[in-house]
Amino acid sequence: MRSYHDSVPETPPNAQTFEDKARKQDDYILTVFEEGGDYTPSEMQRRLERLGIRWPLTSIRRAITNLTQDRRLVQTDHRREGLYGRDERVWRIRYAKPQQGGLF
Repeated sequence: MRSYHDSVPETPPNAQTFEDKARKQDDYILTVFEEGGDYTPSEMQRRLERLGIRWPLTSIRRAITNLTQDRRLVQTDHRREGLYGRDERVWRIRYAKPQQGGLF
């Protein structure tokens, strides 16, 4: 699946650069979800900002949508208040990594 959605036609070299950047955003956001927790898009933006990463909310929403379509994330039935007082849906990782347990 393509990560970058070319809404304004770009030259092939630029389109590939944007695709690479969008895919890295997808991968990074997936990594945050894999670390645990569930997030709305605006919560993910705040989480990334605490890590020193400043991405537009639209890029985060795009990445979450791509990861959902790729069956890596799942949209839950929960909602939380987001930016501007509007409710946002909550996403989580589709399959959590198994935790290593003791043998006894």
